[in-house]
Order: sequence, then structure tokens, then C-alpha cells
Amino acid sequence: MPVLPGDDVLSDRDAIAADLARCDVLAAAARADLESLAKFLTPFAAPAGTVLLRRGEVAEHFLLMTSGSARVAFGEDAAQKVTVVAEGSILGEMALLRGTRRSATVTAMTGTRGLKGGRAAFARLLAIPGVLDKVVTTARQRLAAGMVPVPVTLRDGTTAGLRPVYPGDQQELMRGELFFGPDAVSAFPRPRTGNCGAGPVSDRGRLRRPLRLGGPRRC
Repeated sequence: MPVLPGDDVLSDRDAIAADLARCDVLAAAARADLESLAKFLTPFAAPAGTVLLRRGEVAEHFLLMTSGSARVAFGEDAAQKVTVVAEGSILGEMALLRGTRRSATVTAMTGTRGLKGGRAAFARLLAIPGVLDKVVTTARQRLAAGMVPVPVTLRDGTTAGLRPVYPGDQQELMRGELFFGPDAVSAFPRPRTGNCGAGPVSDRGRLRRPLRLGGPRRC
């Protein structure tokens, strides 16, 4: 992934700060915070087909993609789950947050430009007010996207899918933002009246009140 000198890439902090403001996790950040973060970042440019991040690598940096699009592939070749991310996305944050090797391979689908930062940049990024919650939410959604839920059948016959609970799930649950479907938090019964412990369901499949987090509940 080449870092190019000269006028062909962003080279001054004002331009970098302007690009940072278009990134999803930094949309509400103050100008002073963007300028401070810009000191820790290096611009990059990569042609289509470049592997930006590789599954299994030790995580030493993250990327903020300011233009272009990329393919994110989770899992082994025979059973990959693939998603596409666009400009404004943060990449590589999940392994840094978890202290693990990378869980996905990210490949540029078009000519791509962005900003690269190491661990010091990541610490500065997370110190910006409001950014940590957004980064954790993004990482949780990507973990969920790469997970194949285990099918189960509840006692009342409702079919559901289970996956591990990820960071941010409890906050979403307590806000009543648990959705039925493949993006659900830790169990996603298919919409049906009378679900044990699930509470009323709206016509969009969202719980109108959160599930109770206490012990087992008898039906």
C-alpha cells in the first residue's frame, strides 16, 4: 500500500482535517480534535486490487478510507462472508480494540485514498469525545456480520439464531433497539406473537421494550 509524496496525495493538516470530517466516526468531532489527530496520520493511495489489510496479520495500524470502496472478506475461502465498505469508513479497528490478529481481509475495489495511523493515532482517535462509542458500535456490527448464528428452537416452537454477545450489545438492548433478523444482538426470534420474554413487537420487528436480563423466565 504505497504512501505517495508530493501534491498527488493530501500533504497538509488542513486538508487532512477536512477529509477526517467526512469520516463516519468523526462526523461530529470538533475542528481542534481533527487537527490534533491529523498529526498522527499518514496519507496513502492504493490502486484497485491492493490488499489493504490481511486476515491473520498482527494489528499495528488502522485506516480511514477517504475515497473509493473496498471488499471485506471474513473467514476461510470456502466459507467467506463478504461485505463492501465505502469512503468514510474506518478499517482495522476491530483487531486493535480486541488485541487480536486481523479477522478479515480488506481489498481495494477501486482506486482508494485514505489515512493510516498506528497505535498512538488510535489512542488519540478514541480520546475524541463520542468517538469510542461509534468505533465500538462499528466493530460490533462487523463482528456480527462475520458470525453465522447457531439455529435453535425455543420451547414454544419459535425458531431463533444465537451468537455471542459483543461490546455495545447491552446498550442497544437497554435502549430497546434490538431488531429481529440477521443483525440481531444475541438471539433473534422470527416475528411472532407470544414469544416468551420478548415483549410486544412492532410492525418493523423491533421490540418496544428491552428483554429482561434477569434469570430464566418460565412460559
